[in-house]
Amino acid sequence: MKKILFTIICLQMSLLTFAIDKMSEATQFYSVGEYDKALEIYNSLIDEDLSSVALFYNAGNTNFKLGNIGKSILCYERALVLDPNNEDVKYNLELAQSKVTDNIEVIKPFIFTRIYNSIIETKSSNSWAVLSLVCLVVALACFFVYFFVREYNWLRKTTFFSSHVVFLCFILFTIFAVSQKNKVENRNNAIVMDATVSVKGSPDSSAIDLFVIHEGTKVEIVETLGNWIQIKLQDGNKGWLISKSVEVI
Repeated sequence: MKKILFTIICLQMSLLTFAIDKMSEATQFYSVGEYDKALEIYNSLIDEDLSSVALFYNAGNTNFKLGNIGKSILCYERALVLDPNNEDVKYNLELAQSKVTDNIEVIKPFIFTRIYNSIIETKSSNSWAVLSLVCLVVALACFFVYFFVREYNWLRKTTFFSSHVVFLCFILFTIFAVSQKNKVENRNNAIVMDATVSVKGSPDSSAIDLFVIHEGTKVEIVETLGNWIQIKLQDGNKGWLISKSVEVI
């Protein structure tokens, strides 16, 4: 068992070292303006199912330099899934989105939904999970002090109240962690990759065209039927298009 564990650790370290070396090589290409070579390396790492904020951020920057607006937005969005509060990624995403042809008016959700989303997006699912575990440990410590200390009434009252408050925080942070994890695992948003896409009224190439969307537009995948997907825009409009026209975030 120890040998197996040691082998796994060595393989992981080797993969990490390889990824760091390739990232460094890509950065050198990017710094001298050889964006094609840099992008080739970033794409190879992504194809190996490697993911990190730095990888997607750098790939997004390189795609933007090459004029691949859809790909750059896709990479920035993937980076934000891992780190929702990264200001550099947000800034570059807004810059890339300004190049998108479609100007879609976003329907704002209810205020409580916006507040909830703004809170949970301040941290990743792992960060919320760590905070929830810390709160659980603190709550148990407070309860331990309350249960075993008999001499000081003020201390027992304080720890009794604190244990309840911190335990509520544990529950709340756990909910936040699960919500963020579900966003990562159940991805139903995608970015249009084709220059122009005609959105149909039904999953049929001969169906009526409802409207046209362009590269870089963000859509929500509502339903999948064969090689067709029903999408929903941020303004509420729905329609069908070929699934290969988009890439899932």
